[in-house]
Order: sequence, then structure tokens, then C-alpha cells
Amino acid sequence: MNKNSELTAFNKLFSDYKERFVRFAYTYVRDQAVAEDFVIDSLIYYWENRHRLDENTNVPAYVLTTIKHKCLNYLQHIRLHEEVENPTKHDHIFKKNGIFRPVAFCNHSWHDTDDYDKCKGSRCHSDT
Repeated sequence: MNKNSELTAFNKLFSDYKERFVRFAYTYVRDQAVAEDFVIDSLIYYWENRHRLDENTNVPAYVLTTIKHKCLNYLQHIRLHEEVENPTKHDHIFKKNGIFRPVAFCNHSWHDTDDYDKCKGSRCHSDT
């Protein structure tokens, strides 16, 4: 394939699927610019690696899978970033005998020990 026909093939792939792929990515990330970036990155990734794939590869499915993974990685990164910046926003966990229990709005100093029973039954713990 010469450079002109390769460019034409890539442009066709891009124009045929871009809007559909962007809508798909947007359902995950809820940010138009991020969705568009992931689609473009995924299409380029496919294009650069297309010679390594089986000739029967379902191209739209392959690109959608790449987009989905980019979106999930992005969301995980955002969640971890939020947890670092706002640790009190997320529920803290208290471990007693291998069982994790939520600790909500509790100021008891013994949570750092392993004495859950001191708080059991108080407003700061729930066994439900």
C-alpha cells in the first residue's frame, strides 16, 4: 500500500467511526475533550499496530476495546487522585478480626489499636 492509499484508508476509518466512538467514550468519562483524545489516540494506536493483528480482526471492536480501557484507566486515575486530595471524603475502614467495618465520623483514638469493641454499639459503627 502506498502512502496516499494508506492516508485515504486511515481517513475513511476516522470519518466512519469517530463520532460513534466519541459518544461511546463520553458515556464513561463525561468530558467531550477527553473522549475525543481517547478516540484519536486509540485510532492511531490501532493504525500503528494494524500489521501485528490478524487480518480477520474486527477493527471497530478492537478500537472500542482500546477506548474502553483508556476510559477505565482514566476513571481509576481520577478516583485515586480524589482519594489522595480528599481522604475524608471516602469512608475509612476499621479492621477487627479480619473483618472490615466502616468508621463514620468517629473521633475515638483507639481505632488505631485493634479494639473495635470499645466503639461497638456506639453511633460511630454499624454492624449492618
